[in-house]
Amino acid sequence: MSQGRAIDASLDNTATSANTDWRTIGALNVLDTLAQIGQFGIGFIVLPLWVTQRGLNSVEQGLLGSALYLGMLIGIIITPRLTARFGVRRIIVAALLLSTLALAMLPFFPQAFWVPAALLLGGGLGLRWIALEPWLYQIAPEKARGRLIGLHETLIALSMIIAPPLAVLVGIDTDAPFYLGMGFSLAALIPLAFTRPYQAPDDHPSKQARRDWGGGLFQLGLCIALVGGIIDAGFTGLFPLFGDMKGWSAEQVAVLLTIQGIGGVLLQYVTGWLADHRGLAFATAVSSAMTAFSAFVLLFPLNFIGAAVALFILGGGLTAFLTLALIGAASPSQRPIAINVSRISIAFTASAVLGPISIGLGTAVLGPKMLVFEIVGLSIFLLGLLWLGRRRFLSI
Repeated sequence: MSQGRAIDASLDNTATSANTDWRTIGALNVLDTLAQIGQFGIGFIVLPLWVTQRGLNSVEQGLLGSALYLGMLIGIIITPRLTARFGVRRIIVAALLLSTLALAMLPFFPQAFWVPAALLLGGGLGLRWIALEPWLYQIAPEKARGRLIGLHETLIALSMIIAPPLAVLVGIDTDAPFYLGMGFSLAALIPLAFTRPYQAPDDHPSKQARRDWGGGLFQLGLCIALVGGIIDAGFTGLFPLFGDMKGWSAEQVAVLLTIQGIGGVLLQYVTGWLADHRGLAFATAVSSAMTAFSAFVLLFPLNFIGAAVALFILGGGLTAFLTLALIGAASPSQRPIAINVSRISIAFTASAVLGPISIGLGTAVLGPKMLVFEIVGLSIFLLGLLWLGRRRFLSI
């Protein structure tokens, strides 16, 4: 996939500690954090809760959730060509403006326009994701890349903590959460002005690099992305219906989502540390087991505190999937980092399209418990892949 001027993907130019551009790294982290609150926090976390209050059934919610990830997938696929033609900065600006437009459509347009708005919102997130993150990872010092990715994923996971309580504060049954989302998306434009000029070469990756699917680290990251996308998107899209089955109010569901987000934030740096010090396979096994156990516990008649503890642990496991997949993508190889990140992003998002609609259809037949069944089943499936490939993955 041609990256053109979008990203300097050459590993020969990977940053070292001596020449690291910390100002740009800091600005890009702030930009991604603000944008993630508006695009993901409001658009992907609060939106399902908002539509649940308006009586959408599981299939309708699954369709809406899948539309978000389908839009994101389209954005990810077209971003390299767009950045090659227009440059990374312009695409980031366009992504934020597109998401702002989509967030404005949701409260002001009738229900028939919600799926198109979701496609636009997801498209804006996909554009911003694949334009910004390879740039950030390319300029990161190689020896600290795992921890920097963990820190970056921790910062953008703040969206899961900040967005739900803000939505409750301004009124989850009102249109105000979308105004907040628009504000955060526009505010994310400010840090872009503090990044240093970034000039990438005009050469394209060779055909051999495009055909090369890498070694064990990247392949393990790809497996994590394919499984983790279904799990993460399914939970995001259908958890409000599960909470409704458990008898939790919209405010309680918002609090639980916040606690789940806190778990995601606090445990992601640990995930990066585990990958750096114990290997990607070990970190993946820990995260998968943690996810399966904490999701299974939710089937029992827990009190609110018990559910909060389970969701805290589950948040760490769910968020870890993408972190670990990106660590696999950013590992040293003969292939440009940008191609690796693009492939992982496409794999994660393509599988995420299946998550909400598959769980939505299953919920229509088996009830909201289908959410837990799918999370547990796929987590165990990933553990099985690690076991079957233990000789290949043991040392990575």
